[in-house]
Amino acid sequence: NLFEMENTQKEQGLLCARRIADWICTVQSPSYDNNPSAGSMPWTILENGQEWQASGWNMAFSVMGILSAYKVFKDEKYKECAFNMVRYLKTLQIFDPFIPGHYGAFREFTPQTPWCYTRDALSIALAFVYFYNFTHDTEYLKRAQLWGGWFLKEGLDENGWPKWGVQF
Repeated sequence: NLFEMENTQKEQGLLCARRIADWICTVQSPSYDNNPSAGSMPWTILENGQEWQASGWNMAFSVMGILSAYKVFKDEKYKECAFNMVRYLKTLQIFDPFIPGHYGAFREFTPQTPWCYTRDALSIALAFVYFYNFTHDTEYLKRAQLWGGWFLKEGLDENGWPKWGVQF
């Protein structure tokens, strides 16, 4: 059976998963009120220490992974990390009355990024559904639904296929 593993394989897999979760918690930007990147994480850290900001989809899948780590390991730092990351992801959603055609869309990298890739934005919506299932807080389900409404209006081309990206 492909799903049966020896105990040593399971232990190694769990150790690897825990180390990845710990790494994400370690590199996450500190959640201070005066930190504009609070809760985000780098996608790449170069040899010279320079960091490149993760995109929304990177953080979205990290949220899902970190919550899975919390469910398995019951370590509160994973739950805190996920909450902080979701708090950052919320800042990517557009509620700006000056760009009403993109109400509910998600920006790609930061609250200032003027575009998104639609498939990447879908990952953020999925993370909000995942987070809703974890917290039962309807805010996250509503945010995902808002994105879905935007996607159906602005994220599809004239043939009904997802657009590669959208400029705001």
